[in-house]
Amino acid sequence: SNILIPILGSVVVPEQGNTTLPNSTEADYILFKCRIFSRLVTNFHISTLMHVPNIQQVLSHLSKFTLYVLHTAIKVTMRDVEQYQEVPDPQEPCMVAFNYLIGMWVSLISNDVFVRLVGNNGELTNTSENATQDRNMITMYNFLKGCIAPIFQTAFQGRLQLALFLVQTGVDDDDEFEDPSLLDAQMQDLAVLARVDVRNSLSMLRNALLNAARRLQQNVGDSNTNVRMTPGVSPEMLLEELWWICHFISYVLTQDE
Repeated sequence: SNILIPILGSVVVPEQGNTTLPNSTEADYILFKCRIFSRLVTNFHISTLMHVPNIQQVLSHLSKFTLYVLHTAIKVTMRDVEQYQEVPDPQEPCMVAFNYLIGMWVSLISNDVFVRLVGNNGELTNTSENATQDRNMITMYNFLKGCIAPIFQTAFQGRLQLALFLVQTGVDDDDEFEDPSLLDAQMQDLAVLARVDVRNSLSMLRNALLNAARRLQQNVGDSNTNVRMTPGVSPEMLLEELWWICHFISYVLTQDE
C-alpha cells in the first residue's frame, strides 16, 4: 500500500468532456503508468490486496482510469485513421496500455477463492471459521463486478464504433490484426471480464445482435415495401457490426483451457 496508493494518487482522470488527446510523449507515459499498475496489482493475491487501506476506492479509481485509457485509445485510433488514412495500429501505446490494464483486472478475479464462490452460486461455506472470510470475499467480488462491468461494455461499444468508422472512411483494416494472436489475447481477457457478470453481459450482446439484425433487415428489405433505409447506415456497416457482435459472443460463450 505504501507504493500503490501514492502512485495511484498521482493519476488524474480528466473530465468526461475533455477532448484533448495525448501527444506521443504523453501516450508513452500513460503506457508506463499502466505497466506499473499491472505489475503491482498482479503481484498480489486479492486476499492480500483486501488489506490495503481504502482498497475499494483504489479499485474504483483504477476502473475509471481504465475507461479513460480505453476512450483515449479509440479516439487516437480514429484520429490517425481520419488524418493520415492509417490502418489501426494494435501496438499504439494507449491501446497497449489498455491491454495491460484488462490483464490486471483478469488477474484480480482469476483466483481459486472467487472460482469457488461462483461455483457455489455465492453461498457461504458451512465452516464458521471461514464464514467471515467468505463474506468479505463475496463483498469484494460484488464490488469488482461493478468496477469491471463498464469496462467490458465500453470495450464492446468502442470496438463497434471503431469498426463502423473504418467502413465509413473506406480504410481497409485487413492488416490491423495480421498477427491474430493480438486480437485473440485481448478478446480472451475481455471475455473473462464479461463472465464476471455473464447474465448481463450476454443480455447486452443479445440485444445488440437483435437490434443490428433488425436494422439490417430494414435496410435490405424488399424494394416493393415502403420501409425506408436508415440514413448514413449501409448494409456493409451493419454486416461489420454483426460480425463483431458474433465475435464477442463466441468468446464469452467459449473458454480455452
